Parts: sequence; structure tokens; C-alpha cells
Amino acid sequence: MGSTSSRNSRSNPYLNVLMPMVAGILIGIAGYLIKLVMSSISLSTSFILDILLQPLTYGAGILGLVGFLIFQKSLYKGKVSVVTPIMSGIGILLPVALAILFLGEPSPLLKIVGII
Repeated sequence: MGSTSSRNSRSNPYLNVLMPMVAGILIGIAGYLIKLVMSSISLSTSFILDILLQPLTYGAGILGLVGFLIFQKSLYKGKVSVVTPIMSGIGILLPVALAILFLGEPSPLLKIVGII
């Protein structure tokens, strides 16, 4: 009986797209938060301690972990050939776009072409 319901949920095209999108968004936001943390810390002997004292580090860790778990569940439910490109694309594009918009990250044409 349980295998019938799991078989139906495996073929749900909406979940196969929505779950990796959510995972990519969470992982992308986590990457952006790490960028914020790293921009406020200088390389020194207390580098690791400085990272651990930043509250955004823990927010990024939680978002990244939840995103990773959703990604793993979406791999279980859907096809790898569908799930992985969706999550990877959003997970890479989102932090770069946020850094360009909010952190003033330079965005030369070659960089934009590489992202696309």
C-alpha cells in the first residue's frame, strides 16, 4: 500500500520542479549570507573564531542544511536529470544576483555570460 502512494508522488511533475527550486533558493540565500559574513571578516589568526561569532553564519548553516535535505528528498522523489539542473542553476544564480544587486559586486559582461 505504501509503495503505491510513493509511486504516485514520484511521478508528480509539480513536486519534481518545486522541491529543487525551493532547495536552490535556500542554498542560494545561504551562499549570499556566507558572502556577507566573509566580507566583514579579515584573514587573521582568529579567522575561524571570527566566523563563528557572526550570527549570519548560523542562519546560513540552517538554510543550507534545510536546502540540502529538501534537495535529497527531491532526488528521492524525482529524476536526477530533472532535479539536479534546477537546483544547481538556482543555487548558483541566486547568490550571484543578490551580490550584484545588494553588495555592489562588479558584473562585467564576461561574468554575466559565464553565469548564463
